[in-house]
Amino acid sequence: MPSVDAPLKAPRSVSAIGGHVFSKTGGMQLAVRRMLEFLEASGQLKEAFLRLDKQEDIPSNLSEKIRGFDGDTHAFLVKTGKACFLNAPKLWLCDHVNYGALAACLSMPRFRYVIVGYAYEFTLELSAFQLWALRHATAIVCISEYTKKLCLNLGVDEKRLHVCHLGVDFDVRPKVPKVSKSLDILFVGRMDESYKGQDHLVQAVARLKEMFPQVRLHLVGGGKSIPKYEALAREWGVTDQVDIPGYVSDAALQNYYANADIFAMPSQCEGFGFVFVEAMAHHLPCIASNEDAAQEVVEHGKTGYTLPYGDVDALFESLKVLLEDAALRKSMGVRGFERYQERFTYAAYKERFLNLIDSIV
Repeated sequence: MPSVDAPLKAPRSVSAIGGHVFSKTGGMQLAVRRMLEFLEASGQLKEAFLRLDKQEDIPSNLSEKIRGFDGDTHAFLVKTGKACFLNAPKLWLCDHVNYGALAACLSMPRFRYVIVGYAYEFTLELSAFQLWALRHATAIVCISEYTKKLCLNLGVDEKRLHVCHLGVDFDVRPKVPKVSKSLDILFVGRMDESYKGQDHLVQAVARLKEMFPQVRLHLVGGGKSIPKYEALAREWGVTDQVDIPGYVSDAALQNYYANADIFAMPSQCEGFGFVFVEAMAHHLPCIASNEDAAQEVVEHGKTGYTLPYGDVDALFESLKVLLEDAALRKSMGVRGFERYQERFTYAAYKERFLNLIDSIV
């Protein structure tokens, strides 16, 4: 197996196409951002064309190879077409199934292209072009076994499906004892997606506050549905227990992680769940769904609890067990941190992805 930083066998052999990667924040964008960084560091990245990104949002160390078109579809198509005919790569990497048909056209007649698959997009009704591109791709990079299962349900040949779990990179610091006596439950995610379980957390906290007057729920993340959850907190009588700060800076987010006692995102249809890995890196026990990829990250009974989506009773019980047992929270947090170090670091993600691309190229 080659070392992580070793150049691959076909230098400058991969070009990428996509939409939002650097001009928008989210798990999908972060996953592809890292893939482009890995390809460039290994000498594999030829160039990349991002239809929706602004050029000024692309990091300076990548700006010579990556072109943002700020929504100018005509210019995007002209540039990718020229790249194909003048100096075609050995492989096209698509950041989403939406660009699969274009990659198929660009790589004709050999059809050498890879699509990154997440999860949610495969629960929607795909067009005939999208399905054709998915089923004829050289490979699908599935960010979880759950994603792979969804692709199989769409009729994709299993031989084309390759699971590549993601990883995160940040300065991990030792867990510092809390000064405050509050019991803090943390949720991190976009607040314009209703499937992530924010409403269920508010309902659970409404039941917990009588037993744990010091409990606090922090719903961190930007989005247009913030007023909806503020209204829900008022409806359930927990405005004093529920904090909804909206989007916060990276520094502020790290403080939320540092002060939390439990991380909870009982969502539905998570393709992976970067935030669970971040929480484990901060020694936090996690509560997640057992119906999506979160259960591939969170070990039930070891690093936290996984439960059915929408089961507020199970959510209440899991939170109750953790809130009343500090030793259990600590032991699960320690095991979660160990699991992060074993499987979900930046270096582990880099090695998995580059070895996968190497095998395809």
